Amino acid sequence: MVEIVGLQALAEFLFTPVMLNSLANNLKKPIQPLYPTQQTRQNKQFSEALQAVLDVLDENPSFLTYRMGVEQGHLAESAVRLLRSCWTLPIIRIRPSYWMQPCTPGIEMGGLKRKPTNIELLPDLKQIQTL
Repeated sequence: MVEIVGLQALAEFLFTPVMLNSLANNLKKPIQPLYPTQQTRQNKQFSEALQAVLDVLDENPSFLTYRMGVEQGHLAESAVRLLRSCWTLPIIRIRPSYWMQPCTPGIEMGGLKRKPTNIELLPDLKQIQTL
């Protein structure tokens, strides 16, 4: 098992629609598998989406730090790089214990609320057959 340092920062990145929308809509990057929606995810697609994020960070190193702050941005980048480097296994499951979701103004105080999350990726059957 690999422990991902910066998992909270990674969750903040993955569950902040404005950052994902910026990558998908403005920069035209194929990051749809990263959206926190109920969808079937194959390892290859998720891996390609992570690589697209890394390509943006190679071109624009301040993409995350500008939006998340220096410390959180660097933690999120490190987590994306580690996650992408681990993508040689045929079956991957990501189980961050919580992610942060903006609260409805006037209803909940504190700005963010904790929501449990679970992202599971399906095995790439072609990859398993070649092992």
